[in-house]
Amino acid sequence: MKIEIVLRSHVDTGQITINGLSQSLSVNDYHHRFESKTGRGTVIATLSDMPPGIQQGVELVSFKTDGRELMDIQHLKLEDFCVFEMRGNPYVTNETIAERNIVFNGDLVSSINLEKVLWFPWHYSHDKMGFVYGNNHTACDNDDGCYAGEQKEHLDIWSNLPFQGIDMGKVDKVALGCSVTHGTGISKSRAWPTLLGFANMGVPAAGIDAIYHNLETLLGQGASPEQVIIVFPNLERRLATFHQDGLYFRIPVSATQNHSMDIMKKNYFWSGQDRTESLLDDTLREIVADTENSYSKVYLEKISKLPLKISVSSWSRETYSILPNYFDHVLPFFEILDDANDHPPHPGPLSHQKWAENVRSFL
Repeated sequence: MKIEIVLRSHVDTGQITINGLSQSLSVNDYHHRFESKTGRGTVIATLSDMPPGIQQGVELVSFKTDGRELMDIQHLKLEDFCVFEMRGNPYVTNETIAERNIVFNGDLVSSINLEKVLWFPWHYSHDKMGFVYGNNHTACDNDDGCYAGEQKEHLDIWSNLPFQGIDMGKVDKVALGCSVTHGTGISKSRAWPTLLGFANMGVPAAGIDAIYHNLETLLGQGASPEQVIIVFPNLERRLATFHQDGLYFRIPVSATQNHSMDIMKKNYFWSGQDRTESLLDDTLREIVADTENSYSKVYLEKISKLPLKISVSSWSRETYSILPNYFDHVLPFFEILDDANDHPPHPGPLSHQKWAENVRSFL
């Protein structure tokens, strides 16, 4: 990892040692570049003879990793990439602190939590055809399907793992769709895939192209499920994609639901807010311009040609009306009979239960 830092001294007394070279502090900026294989445990700078009782000392104003400014990434804390190990100070004990303004003697040390630094809200991979999945769901142990505004905070997990707990090579029955299939806002045990005994690969905000990505990727990993059920969303959705450092990123965008867009309007290691907002805006314009929804219909055709036994439905009347054009096994329409716990509400447990009862005889 190529690391570049900028330290700004507000004092002209004391010593600073960088890269083995010591010098007297002056009111100045100190730039330091170095490489680290792990990003952890490297002493960046040592401060000594700092005057006691000062309010401003040496300030960390920039910390870049491979050209990305970590101090601008909102989900990171300072201790996720840099700490100060206090030592040799009168009147205070030795301890490790995470402060931008350093007024003590000791070592500034890199402590990069690489998994957290490289985290992105949506799963990314080296393969262009990869899973579409929200990485935040891996960290969610809420009893209900994950949703915006839930009361329970997510665990401190920053992985890039799709569909945790599903053995892709052994799945026999798989359910795909959007947040309705995921069971957003209801108990996971009462979502229709669980009621029917299917592995739940529903993805909130997923469009028809995202469902195709997940099915195609599932097949590419050697899975050959005996039964597939898809509850399709509305047609006005599509993936926003970009390619960065040999990695492919896939972000579901909907013309009617903006939660997935809201979480993207931040700075991440892989994409700054301005770039991501521009990408999302461009994708929304493409959705609006596609008045015939030709894009989603192309992916319905692609899904219909996969070598699988696929049964389909939808909660969208428009989508449901065209499914017979592509599929032989069309299940009853998914009626929304009650509300889930989230807001605005998704279908509640009664909706899932009734639909599961209605389709059992078709399977």
